[in-house]
Amino acid sequence: MSPDEPNQDIHARIQRALAAIHPEVSKYTFPLFAVNQRGRPELYASSVLVDVDDTAVLLTAAHAVYEITSTGSEVYIGASKIILLSPRFIQTSKEGKDKLDLAAIVVPEGILRSEDMQVLPHSSLCLERSSIPPHIRCIHGFPVTKNTTHKRADEKRKVFTKYGLTYAGVSSSVEVDYARYGKQDNMHLALLYEQQSRNESGVIVTPPKPRGISGGGLWSIPDLYNPQTFFLEGIAIEYHDKLLVFASRIEHAVKFIRQSVLSVC
Repeated sequence: MSPDEPNQDIHARIQRALAAIHPEVSKYTFPLFAVNQRGRPELYASSVLVDVDDTAVLLTAAHAVYEITSTGSEVYIGASKIILLSPRFIQTSKEGKDKLDLAAIVVPEGILRSEDMQVLPHSSLCLERSSIPPHIRCIHGFPVTKNTTHKRADEKRKVFTKYGLTYAGVSSSVEVDYARYGKQDNMHLALLYEQQSRNESGVIVTPPKPRGISGGGLWSIPDLYNPQTFFLEGIAIEYHDKLLVFASRIEHAVKFIRQSVLSVC
């Protein structure tokens, strides 16, 4: 066996795991839009639909909600069609400049049924930290450059053909970046992603910059040999040019939902 063969085997397993998890996490991940006065949608961010205390809650980044509403639009979600979300998101801060940068909204049962939206079970939320790191982590969402309106939108039918990507990576070599970018290990996760990803068709592609991934999920696969078991660890809030993404830990998101979102329903 050559010295490169173990690395090649690991890389092949990572790609197989990525192929397995991509269609699964995409079930719970939805694009968010601004819609202008002419009804033209523009994709801004990603979001994840999760179950918290038997309630369907859509999670995203607060700065993404702020950017959408700053255009004068309400926030729209892309499911089977583009629909308005109401009432408004509750945010950890107006502009998302706080440490968590989270926003959430309860999705009515009627929308869930009419749009056939799948909700991530509460048991798939990674609420307890383990001393054993997962074999692999990934983020999933909708990069803006691959989801431009003129390519993806049917404005008459209010349909948007989303293009999702799953970026795989590791978190073991980025500790120094927490301090550099003002993040805290007890609140955030960091992911260095590879220069290959999977698209909606399962094809390996070179990923674009992940602008638009904000609000998408950061997922963990504890066992590379069993990629069907995965957990939501965080919500992506920030990316940097060095293939680095930060996410707010899901346990803080659930605490925020319980204290600030479900308490007002």
